[in-house]
Amino acid sequence: IFDRMAQGSAAILIASNSSYFPMPPEAAAAFTAPLPAQGAVSLAHLTPRPEIAYALSKLGVRALVKREAKRFGERGVRIASMSPGAIDTAMTHGANFDSAMRMAQASASGRMGHVDELAAVATFLCSPKASFVTAVDWLVDGGHTAGMGL
Repeated sequence: IFDRMAQGSAAILIASNSSYFPMPPEAAAAFTAPLPAQGAVSLAHLTPRPEIAYALSKLGVRALVKREAKRFGERGVRIASMSPGAIDTAMTHGANFDSAMRMAQASASGRMGHVDELAAVATFLCSPKASFVTAVDWLVDGGHTAGMGL
């Protein structure tokens, strides 16, 4: 994809603060390594529950950013990721509402985030003002992980 990007541009991938949660070491190692030749299905045994699969897939996004940053940089483009916490969307008002509210209430901000707050960070990361920002994950969670002691 980077061969179609303009010099000085940036790709911002979306991870999640759940990628910072404790995970089984074997699974974390597998999801931060390049995808095996057999594909993602070969990792299914490491994801016994959907919430573990989600967190591991987002850990994989963060690993991809680090792994690909040099190749992107050689083309004059940047790559980074953002890890939002609980954001006030239809998804957090569904089955996950109670856990999202507990996370938000225990956080430094004491609330859920808003999509415009994520957009503001993404806009900055794509701007020339962030021209030295690459190969990193920005934790944009209002202190949710800190509130959980992570």
